[in-house]
Amino acid sequence: MTPSELYHFLDEYQISYKKFDHSPVYTVEESKKLSPAMSGGKTKNLFVRDKKGKHHILLTVEQDKRVDLKKVSEFIGYGRLSFCSPERLLKYLGVEPGSVSLLG
Repeated sequence: MTPSELYHFLDEYQISYKKFDHSPVYTVEESKKLSPAMSGGKTKNLFVRDKKGKHHILLTVEQDKRVDLKKVSEFIGYGRLSFCSPERLLKYLGVEPGSVSLLG
């Protein structure tokens, strides 16, 4: 979904929103410097893959939560998980580190 498609969808269904433009952030600490002006939940997105690179998962969690990848891998049954490389981020999501978003 492109940004214009997203805004069209929100407008069509009369969903109110506020858009905040900012440079990419790479850590929760950097994000917290931006977020005092923003209301709503604060999250982080983690793009991970299984050991063989056959399965890719985008995890969204509250920004201050720690993620135990071993427990996640046991829960989903894909074996050991690790963070994706910048190359995989670009290939599968079309973004660079600091730009991982649920909305593309």
